[in-house]
Order: sequence, then structure tokens, then C-alpha cells
Amino acid sequence: MHRLWNENKKGKTIVRTPANREVFGFKLWDKVRAYHSKKGLMIGYITGLRSRGSFEIRTLERDMLTSGITYKKLELIKRQKKNYIIEVVLI
Repeated sequence: MHRLWNENKKGKTIVRTPANREVFGFKLWDKVRAYHSKKGLMIGYITGLRSRGSFEIRTLERDMLTSGITYKKLELIKRQKKNYIIEVVLI
């Protein structure tokens, strides 16, 4: 794991460890199917990772679907391989 070196306001060097890039097999911008007890079945993208295993799910239009849903209620639809998203919509 890489370490980041920063300085605080007084000039002291601080070592900060970056967040994990993968949590329970899910990465940022993976397309997932999520089941929420009140909202039902939702399809969106992972926009936030937490080390304890919960995620933030949003649509491409940045509409919040859910925040803090656990990995147990997610199903991977498509793995994101690049750092950008290509979504094809047929009209």
C-alpha cells in the first residue's frame, strides 16, 4: 500500500495511508443492483466506499439512491475497468 506524505500547518511531516481501492470485491464506479427494504430494487453506480463494507450508490445524473447500504445487499452487474464511464442508451 502506498503512503502519502503531507505537512501540517506547523511544518511537521505527517504520514497518511490512503483509503482502500477495493472493499469486499467492489470498486468505485462499479455498476451494481442494490436491494433496499423501503425503496425496492435499484440500479446505480458506487460513488463512495467505506472500509466497514457500506457504500454510496448514485445514478449517472448524480441522484442519490442510497447511502450506507452494505455489501451483502449488492450484486455486481458490471466491473468498471477504466477511470471513466461509457453508458450506451438506446432510444
